[in-house]
Amino acid sequence: MLLANVFIAFWIVLFLFLILFAFKHDRAAKMHNVILEAIHDYHTDCIRKRTTFDVDFSDMEDYYKTVHRWWDWGYKRILPKEKFEIIRKYIDEVEV
Repeated sequence: MLLANVFIAFWIVLFLFLILFAFKHDRAAKMHNVILEAIHDYHTDCIRKRTTFDVDFSDMEDYYKTVHRWWDWGYKRILPKEKFEIIRKYIDEVEV
């Protein structure tokens, strides 16, 4: 009987972990899209002003690294801090 309870508890914990991972995966994808759109708007603005790009798409953190950082559900750490400050004004308010 004890083994059956442990088995059931294991599957419940695993199921809850998978649900949490699905939410984290979805949130990380949304946050990466927010940063991608902001960098695109920044590049468009730089082209109009005929200036050089200080932020590029390659500056973004790897998606899988973002997904596995469990304590951070936002978009502020996807880029280095100094590059994030450059594109901050291009980020629209994110609807959570």
